[in-house]
Amino acid sequence: PVDMLTPLSVMDSVKIALARSAALKTSVLDLQASKLSEKDTWYRLFPKLGLNATYSVPILKDPKSKTRYKEVVNMGFTTGTYDPITAYIGHDASKIAVKLAEMLHVVALEDIMGKIALAYIDIDSINEEITYRKTIIEELDSLHRYTAKRLEAGTINELDLKLVEQRVLLARQELKRTQRSQEQAKRSLKRLIGLTTKDDVIFATDNATMTLGTNDVPQESCQAEQLLDNNLQLKAQELSVKLEGYNITLARAAHVPRFAFGLTTPDPLSNQAGHLPYYI
Repeated sequence: PVDMLTPLSVMDSVKIALARSAALKTSVLDLQASKLSEKDTWYRLFPKLGLNATYSVPILKDPKSKTRYKEVVNMGFTTGTYDPITAYIGHDASKIAVKLAEMLHVVALEDIMGKIALAYIDIDSINEEITYRKTIIEELDSLHRYTAKRLEAGTINELDLKLVEQRVLLARQELKRTQRSQEQAKRSLKRLIGLTTKDDVIFATDNATMTLGTNDVPQESCQAEQLLDNNLQLKAQELSVKLEGYNITLARAAHVPRFAFGLTTPDPLSNQAGHLPYYI
């Protein structure tokens, strides 16, 4: 569990996102649905067996013997229409769909982790900008006091003082704009990890730009071939193409003749002597 009362590190935010993020929950549900679908296609590999039974009580009499026909039981079972080719192809396609859902879940996880890291860097950069702007305001306030003294001494005119005052006002407006950007970045990060804007949390963004923004990837890992091999989105797209191939095969298999197998007893009223065979 994450202590919400302490400043949240990047990993703390990732843990919260794993538990609360709507985007990750959606990908998890998609993965679970694909696994259930794969289990459904596994059961379809086996034919369905149907069993039926009827109990007949004749009310008519044999015209020759003047006795009623015997009470009989008629039983039968059938497999229904069974298509093993479509069943096996569908099961293979469902396994590809599970792999695709797993890969898309990893892609979603990587995406949200990257967005969290960028948000920390953004907030840290804005913090530094706020510090610089506060320093500028302090320097401009000092300049304003110095200019006011020079005006009193008569060495400058009133227009020079007005220009300095305008620079001070502009610097304060820029500081407010930067502070609003900081609050907006924090609200966006809260929504990203599944918190509400009312949740009172502190993000530990100090030195995030230096910690998360450094590039320690070896030069050889930046080759185009390796980048393509490690691109999960590209691999997911390849699985999508493969899955579409299975769908085409399923469409072709739909034209293959199907068969059904069953065994039933003959019509009880026609088999009172018990000499008719079973029907297949």
